[in-house]
Amino acid sequence: MSRSWRPLYAHSANERGERQLLSDHLLNVADLARRSADAFGGGELAFTAGLWHDVGKADPAWQRYLLESEAGARRPSTGPDHKCAGVLLAEEADQPWFVGYLIHAHHGGLADPRTGFRAWLEQKRDLPGPRHALDALQEEAPELLRQPAARTPSHLTRESLAAEFFLRMTYSALVDADSLDTEAHYLGGAPVGRGSGLTLTELWGLYQAFHAKQKPSQGSVNAVRREVHDACLRAATEPTGVFRLAVPTGGGKTRSAMAFALRHGVEHGLRRVIVAVPFTTITQQTARVYRGIFGDDRAVLEHHSAAGEGTGAGEDDGSPAGDAVWQRLAAENWDAPIVVTTTVQLFESLFSNRRGKTQKLHNLAKSVIILDEAQALPAGLLSPILDGLRRLTEHYGATAVLSTATQPAFDLIKEFREVEAREIIPNPSHHFEALRRVEYE
Repeated sequence: MSRSWRPLYAHSANERGERQLLSDHLLNVADLARRSADAFGGGELAFTAGLWHDVGKADPAWQRYLLESEAGARRPSTGPDHKCAGVLLAEEADQPWFVGYLIHAHHGGLADPRTGFRAWLEQKRDLPGPRHALDALQEEAPELLRQPAARTPSHLTRESLAAEFFLRMTYSALVDADSLDTEAHYLGGAPVGRGSGLTLTELWGLYQAFHAKQKPSQGSVNAVRREVHDACLRAATEPTGVFRLAVPTGGGKTRSAMAFALRHGVEHGLRRVIVAVPFTTITQQTARVYRGIFGDDRAVLEHHSAAGEGTGAGEDDGSPAGDAVWQRLAAENWDAPIVVTTTVQLFESLFSNRRGKTQKLHNLAKSVIILDEAQALPAGLLSPILDGLRRLTEHYGATAVLSTATQPAFDLIKEFREVEAREIIPNPSHHFEALRRVEYE
């Protein structure tokens, strides 16, 4: 089939008047997605899905749509479908069905594999557009159409929910890569304003410097705080997994939990610390404590419904307004070394099927996840929440800390009793006795 334009484009002109080549976008997304998913064994799958996610844009009808849109011509609200070509390519190349499923989901979200994805494919597979796209790409860049079958981790075959969880994590890597590369194109090479450049090793050094400046104080409360802090540092050298941290109010739990997370992260090469608390007010208070320790606003991303109130938007130049821009951008994918958020944000993302909510999920891999006030988690959702945490610790290199200032919360709640977790504080009951303020009968 002959075409009247060449080369093929993925995106319209940016502020510099430059369009993005389709081949560039496909390769960029594939590479970014693989780097994110390599952390949990999904690199090959993410690469293939990224390489083929937009091959449907090679359809002459879609290329015409892009140019007409750029010129401001009247057009339908959405262009021709550009997902089916990649799905058909994956099917014909004998790739795992995951590849086509992820390509189908990369804009509309994760659908039911049978009633959503399969039904959609049967409606689309005989349309001419997808075949025109593959023919055009075969002429323009045939090397993009050849890819060995993607391998997936062996644990996916051992239980029914493992594949679903893996797909959700890999989908996150794909859509985040797609968003980042598209954003980079439209910025025309300007700084994206994401990330902080700080590592957990650097933050651990800053924490140690802060801790060394604190003057030792006498009294029973400070004695408890020192014992808690020392216990957290000792436990931090243990292997990754699930931990319990029971510390009474006033026992220095917020600071000691971060000491554990940073030292544990450095010990095991982890990437970030995520602190989730049930209430917005506690989230704000916790973020202020950590910013005071590290002295750098971009060390801590505060992500909740009230974050950023009272700040303006401005250039990403290190000013307060620039910091607000960084907070907004980093919140999309949690691109920060320390994230303080609400349990609602965390678990809505973990169990959502929507692109925007799931974009950050791949960054849970190889992270320390602290659930503060864990006893306040919704009782009816404890089973799936704890199951999700178990999967993150078993197959995605994460460590989870179930933290509470209420004793004996872990003993009274059935789901917590069934979690195989190591106690950070060997015998926390004497701390609760030492800091008891009232006697209740």
